Amino acid sequence: MNAYEFQTQIDRLKNVYGEKAYPEERVKIFWTEVRDFPAAWFARQVDSWIGALKFPPLMTEISGSAIEERSRLHEIAKKREFQDFLDWRDGTYMPKEAKFNFEIIRMRMYGEVGDEEWACFIETLNRKCRTSRE
Repeated sequence: MNAYEFQTQIDRLKNVYGEKAYPEERVKIFWTEVRDFPAAWFARQVDSWIGALKFPPLMTEISGSAIEERSRLHEIAKKREFQDFLDWRDGTYMPKEAKFNFEIIRMRMYGEVGDEEWACFIETLNRKCRTSRE
């Protein structure tokens, strides 16, 4: 999330709970806690707080939400990495780049990739092949 997206949500909180609830120093601390999360996640949190809390959400609520989101993202990453391990073990592992390449080929087969995009894709593959041989 960028600073503008963050400030937009802080402004929403200020509109509901008042300017005094969010002095500059408190907002800086909040920014440090949530800046690495997607803006959509923070907007959902603000929606939730505005809808559920009578008093302004402070660091306890923000940290708690951030901890929950970090745990959720960690679990997703763990499952993805474990699946990658299983695929590698079973001989079906395919790096992200290969998956992307196969998806473009599949889309071309179904007419979802035009001639110009296809030519660009082939040129990119050719460039990669030349680079890897050098």
